[in-house]
Amino acid sequence: FHEFHQSEAQTEPSTARPTSKPQVSRVRGVFKHKKGYVAAVGVEYLVIRSRSLGKLDDAIDFHISLVQIKQLLITSHGNGIDFRSALTQAMGAVQSQLHASGFSRLHVVFELQCVWKEGQKHWHARDMEQAISLWETHASARSRLKHDTRRERLEKISRREDDKLRRKAQAEQCRTHRREQQAERFRCRAHRHEQQRAGAEQRRAHTREQREQRDAEKRKRAEKRKRAEDKERSRCSRQKAKQRFKARKQLRALICSAIQTTRSSWQKWLRQTWKVEELPDGVQLAKLRFENDCVCSVLTLQDGSSRHGPLRKSIREAETDLADLRALQRSTGDAAACTELEARDMQAMTAFFASRSDQKSRR
Repeated sequence: FHEFHQSEAQTEPSTARPTSKPQVSRVRGVFKHKKGYVAAVGVEYLVIRSRSLGKLDDAIDFHISLVQIKQLLITSHGNGIDFRSALTQAMGAVQSQLHASGFSRLHVVFELQCVWKEGQKHWHARDMEQAISLWETHASARSRLKHDTRRERLEKISRREDDKLRRKAQAEQCRTHRREQQAERFRCRAHRHEQQRAGAEQRRAHTREQREQRDAEKRKRAEKRKRAEDKERSRCSRQKAKQRFKARKQLRALICSAIQTTRSSWQKWLRQTWKVEELPDGVQLAKLRFENDCVCSVLTLQDGSSRHGPLRKSIREAETDLADLRALQRSTGDAAACTELEARDMQAMTAFFASRSDQKSRR
């Protein structure tokens, strides 16, 4: 229904003359036609359109009514009502609705599209009865054309399927022949490979036997060499053990001799310097001007740390300091003992520097 004829009043079937294609507006189903607008809907090869309308709004309203007619027609025809009655009921229902709303009745033009083998033909009329009669006249022709078209399509599909089956059978026969040839080649190749594998397996077995013999001989030689090496290693280890034992014995004797000599020298020095064999517990040597030129007491605190007492020139003074500090620590604690230790250290250093000053003044 995309073409319209220039003469709208023609009611007799006639050959359609070529017309210009109407311009399409932005609204679906509404077309620009000459100086106005046309609204149209199509259903079952029948186009229901309006006459040329001057305003686009009127064309849109007309198209809404046509869409209602189309929906009512499709619903009724789908429920089993014949096309004539369905179209008459739909037109009457919409006309009644418009009349009840105060609008004028619809003036429509019917176009019938018939598809023939030689082309597509158009008939149009303003009378609904005439349009329905034309539609019923050409409905059987459309049915026969549809049946013939379907039969030709099925015959074409059947011929195509037969050709496809024939080509498929020929291809399957060719594939079967190729598979047989390929199977024969595979059998020959498998037989050849089997012979090659048998020969290779014999060669590998012979090579494996020779390798096992060589490996057995190598293992025997290696075991013999290992036993000789173990024997030699055992002899060397015993000899080295004897040498180490002898060396340790000599080293022990030298160390004991050195310790005895050092101890004798130390005791001799203590006797000569401090008139004692060993330093008392809690007293150790210290340095004032030279190394080991004085002694001091060592006070052990409760947290395990130690504090050195004042430097003394005699062991008796250091023992006195240690006894006094230990007594003070037991009675009052570590803090008082540390304070007393610092005070005595300060007194000892003051006395030492005072004596040095007197000696210099005398000189």
